[in-house]
Amino acid sequence: MVSNQHRGAYEKAALMLGVLAEVHAVQGDQEKAPNLIHEYCKEKYNRHIAFKRKIKTMISRSRLLQDADITL
Repeated sequence: MVSNQHRGAYEKAALMLGVLAEVHAVQGDQEKAPNLIHEYCKEKYNRHIAFKRKIKTMISRSRLLQDADITL
């Protein structure tokens, strides 16, 4: 999904991750959305600062994810 060779794809990857997290939030699974974002930002791609920055921007623009308790 995200690697150093595809830095231009960070925004698209963050958007897709955000959409998936929003789907979980809409379906009422309030734990799955933060867990999903945590998995990608803290475990899989924890060294990709630019990717985390895109995720933070995406969360700040999403009303659904602002209500979820997501910390990066």
